[in-house]
Amino acid sequence: MLKALRHPGLLRTALGSAPYTGAFFAVLAWSPFVLHYSAVAIGLIFFGWGVCVAVSSAWLAPRLADRFGERRATIAAVLAFAALMLVMAVPNKPLLVVAVIVSGLVSGLLNTLFTGTAMSISPAPRPVAGAGYNFLRWLGGALAATFVGHLAQPFVVAAVACVLAAGLLAIGRTKDRPITPADVLVGEEVVG
Repeated sequence: MLKALRHPGLLRTALGSAPYTGAFFAVLAWSPFVLHYSAVAIGLIFFGWGVCVAVSSAWLAPRLADRFGERRATIAAVLAFAALMLVMAVPNKPLLVVAVIVSGLVSGLLNTLFTGTAMSISPAPRPVAGAGYNFLRWLGGALAATFVGHLAQPFVVAAVACVLAAGLLAIGRTKDRPITPADVLVGEEVVG
């Protein structure tokens, strides 16, 4: 698994996904404390967030990847997530609610685009590349979940983390590995 991370493109993608995943956890872990709403109200807000995640990951992300390429679409989406983090830092509860729900659109994009990039950029077998990528990705989430409550401005730190993620994705020139018929067959077996 860690051997797959020797590939520079996969390593950059995995390292870029770690700060984004940390920012993602800032939304999940910190926004309910800022809002001070009831559990039902928070649940409804995150229901809206989840609908946005589902729609953007299944419908919007493939279209953006086809039009702009996975890498460019991912960079644009992570910068949009940074902008949303700065909006969430504004002390205004209605604005925070809207930003949390809208962040679901960008999270859905990023979950799909980061994973697609990680799977297409490495010559390693998909399960190995996926394991290496997810190891670093979720490390970022684990660190964020641990430290988010100890930061003075968690959403501002999350915005900086997203800019760092965009920078990691932007450096270096690597070619995406095309999706092969075998890759499609594996996906078909999982779905069908």
